[in-house]
Amino acid sequence: MTSVLVAYASRRGGTVGIAEWIARELLENGLEVELEPASLVDTELEHFDAAFIAGAVYEQRWHPDARRLVHRVAKEWKGTPVWLVASGPLTTLTAEHPAAVAPQLQRAATEVHARGTATFGGRLDEHPSGWLANSVAKKHSGDFRDRAAVELWAAQLAHELRG
Repeated sequence: MTSVLVAYASRRGGTVGIAEWIARELLENGLEVELEPASLVDTELEHFDAAFIAGAVYEQRWHPDARRLVHRVAKEWKGTPVWLVASGPLTTLTAEHPAAVAPQLQRAATEVHARGTATFGGRLDEHPSGWLANSVAKKHSGDFRDRAAVELWAAQLAHELRG
């Protein structure tokens, strides 16, 4: 059976939800899945056949835990199917060009030889902690994640991994 790592890096929990949706869809499509925070992923990854790394985007920066994970495992995962996910635009439209959302995502994709990237809307509570988030929330709070789009994307990739 194909074993897949789904790692996530999140500040406010929205990306955790997206990672959970991805993991659940992969499981439902017959894959073994391990869901972990990116900061806790062990560098010995030979038991995984594929990986998904989801990171929140803040101020056009992909979460540092996601970036660090990619950097730590890039050489070891050479040839392993990897997909990177950005979560965070406060819009219902996903970005066709993830580099516009987080340039670091494209650099990470090149470093790890990712098979692909995806960008999904984020979530921001109406009254978040932190001055900057609270300021943004006054105009852009809400849940812009599209669960159906995430699940469809993950299901297509599960079929690709199962061959």
